[in-house]
Order: sequence, then structure tokens, then C-alpha cells
Amino acid sequence: MRKQSLLFLVLLTICFCGISGTQKAYATHAAGGELLYEWVRDSTYRIIFKFYRDCGSAQFPNTATAPTSVNVCYYNECSSGTSSVTLPRVPGPNGLEVSPGCPGFPTRCAFGQLPGYQEWIYAAEVTLPSRCHTWRFYTGVNARNQSINNLVNPGSQTLWVEATLNNEVAQRNSSPYFSVKPVPYVCMGMPYTYNNGAVDVNTDSLHFESVQPLTGSTACSGNPTGGTPIGYAGGYSLTEPFATGGTYSINTVTGQISFTPALQQMAVITTRVTEYRNGVKIGSVMRDIQVVVVGCNIPQPIVEIDTPSLDNAVLVGDRIEGCSGTPFSFCIELKSPATSAVLVTTDNSASAIPGATLTYNGQGTDSMQACIVWTPGFLDTGLKILTFTVKDSTCRPPGIPIMQTFVIPVYVWPATGILQDTALCPGDIVELLAVGGSNFQWDVLPGGSPLSSLSCTSCKNPTASPDRTT
Repeated sequence: MRKQSLLFLVLLTICFCGISGTQKAYATHAAGGELLYEWVRDSTYRIIFKFYRDCGSAQFPNTATAPTSVNVCYYNECSSGTSSVTLPRVPGPNGLEVSPGCPGFPTRCAFGQLPGYQEWIYAAEVTLPSRCHTWRFYTGVNARNQSINNLVNPGSQTLWVEATLNNEVAQRNSSPYFSVKPVPYVCMGMPYTYNNGAVDVNTDSLHFESVQPLTGSTACSGNPTGGTPIGYAGGYSLTEPFATGGTYSINTVTGQISFTPALQQMAVITTRVTEYRNGVKIGSVMRDIQVVVVGCNIPQPIVEIDTPSLDNAVLVGDRIEGCSGTPFSFCIELKSPATSAVLVTTDNSASAIPGATLTYNGQGTDSMQACIVWTPGFLDTGLKILTFTVKDSTCRPPGIPIMQTFVIPVYVWPATGILQDTALCPGDIVELLAVGGSNFQWDVLPGGSPLSSLSCTSCKNPTASPDRTT
């Protein structure tokens, strides 16, 4: 009897060890992240980390939990030593699912079969003790999702993100932030566009680039130089980070990412956004996201600018231009090739073009329209990255809502003026200069010299050579 009891105890122990080992194997859950900062007062900033957690495998959903807090290290390149700050979870609703599955098709976050992801947000304030041309903040979560196909040994790598700040010339600067949620689901073989929807509250100039995903130690010691790039698997590279048949590209001005995935896969792409003020680099942030390519055949929507709707605005290339202080309006057409489509659209207008009025017509149909009316203020000049995220809610198989993000660049010029008033004698010439716009039309008032006294009538800086009072 005693031998039987001992045998049972041994078998029971082996069984429990097996379960424990299986849970540990599926603890690789880091699917994406970003590190941001907001200026609060003087030299105090609010550090924000957003973590995107994979809800697990089909066999073991929700086995790995998000951390209750994260440690962010920071140092500057002007002195030695590294400090740290602990970021607790933000109170209130947290850990919400990024993109729930369609009705009847729950994700693994709800113990279903489809891939699912949650967003966890952490934040705390820190006061920097000095000013420097480069402050670096960094953090990481271990470990990356083991199911990632485009990186070498992802399950043994830390998801590592960083941000930089130049508080010598921009102490009150807040970093850009991202207004469009990851993680994008994509149909294999279908052209796809995605935009992180970067917004800069200080209206600084932004530059976008793809960079290699990083790993590294999250220990706050010494004077580190940054994360370590992770090697690409399968012959992929920075210009072809996963299987797209050479179609992958990123627009350095708008951040628009375009590609046509060639295989079903799960891949990581990393984008760095660098901000400049008066030509000087003042900071940067990076966002690490996962792309999930599935087998599906869902007609992709298209977005077009309704050119006749432009009022007090012009279309120059692919962007809409207007002037500060002048009301302007335009409409966007959003259509699906499938007449049975049920399009639902969201946008980032509240943050990208604050104060604008945006009205939708035809929400829930296969063809809808978005109309924008905006009077930009004096501080609203520069490039605004307006994004529209379009989802077909008919929820065709496999039950994951496929969304496309489209970007409409909006550029606001300062109020138009001519520099500067000039008096000259007959026979002299003067170069005129218009500012605050891109398209100009010059004329001569009645009674003056003929129009031919201007070297050009539609350029920015014509030469005037009047032969009489003009």
C-alpha cells in the first residue's frame, strides 16, 4: 500500500511540473510598446509607457500577465550616472483589448481562438536635475512573442524602447504621441496601408523612419549607449522587414507605411519619430508594433479627396493646403468595392486639427463621406497628419475586423503677406516676395504699368520694373 501511495505522489509531482513548464513556455507575450513624455512644469515631465500584450496561444490563452509596474531608466550624455523611476499602472480602465473580435469570434483575450492584444498604460513624473542636449529614457519588457517570424530567437529577447529629449533648447517640449492603436491585422496578398497617427502638440517638424527592433538590458547602471538591434530572420532586412515581395515602404514626411504581405506571418516593425525645431533635433520616440497577416479575402476600402469640395483650400500634390486665420473646408470619400460592406470610420481630427468640425455621412454603408471645416489659429501652422481608420464591420471570415489607416496631409501656411513695401524711381527694378502660401497670383491695379512689367504672375518672387506710378 505504501509503495502505491509513493508511486501516486511521484506521478502527481510529474504532472504538476509538466503543467508548470508549459505555462512558462507561453510566457513570451510582449507584442509592442512605446515610451513617451509630457512636459508638466519647469524640469518635470510625465513619463508614459504603453505596453501591448499578446493574450497567449490558442491552447493557453491569458497565461502570461502584464507587469504591475515598469522601471524606466534615464541619463544624459553631459554627465555620468543613470537614474530610474518606477511607473505604476495608470488607475481606471486599463488593459483593454485593442481590437476585439467580431460577434461570435472572440479573441484569446476572451478565451477564444483568434489572436488578441491588450493595451496597458504606465505613468509617473520625474524631475530632471540638469539640462543637456541629449537625455535618453529607456525601458523593456521580457520577453517578445515567441510566434514572431521575422526576428532571430524572439522569445529570448527583451522588447526595448527609448525616447530622447534635448532640454537645452526645448525644456518645455512634449514628445510626439501616437493616435492610432496597433496591432494591425492584414489579409495576405492584399495591399495595405497603416499609419501610427503621430501628433506633436508643439507643432514641431516630424521625420519618420523604420529602424531595427531593439533588445537590451533594462538595468539602470553605468552610462549606456542604447539598445542592441535584433537580427532579422529568414533573410529579411530593414527595407524588407518581413515577406512583402519588396513592396514595404514608409513615407518619411507623413509616416504612412504601405505593403502587400506575401505570406501568413507575425512580424515586428519599429518606427522612430524624430522632431526638429528650427532645424535643431529636440527629441525622438519609437514605437514597436506587431503585424499579424492572416488568410482572408476582404475587399479593401479606398479613400479619395473630393476635389470640387475644396473651399479656401488647394490640393498641392497629395496634401491639402490652407492659411491660418482663414476658414477652409474639404470632403473625403471613403468607399468599398463590396456593395455589402458596412464601413465604420474613426479619425484623429481632435488631436491633429483641434477645433475643426468633422461630419460623417453614410456611416455603416459601403460608401461614406467625411467633411471637415476648420479655421486654423496662429499657432496651427505647419504639417498636420490627419488619419482615417476604416473598418468593414461585416466581419467576414476569419472573424477579425480588418482595418486600413489612410493619411490626409493638411498643411497650414502663415497668413499671406508681401515683404516689403518699397519705393523706387521709374526704370528701377525690385524683387517682390510673397510669404504664407504656395500658390500665388500677381496683378497690377488699373492705371499702373502693364502686367508685362512683372517677370512672372504666378511665382513667389517676381521682379517688378514699372515705368510709371504703379
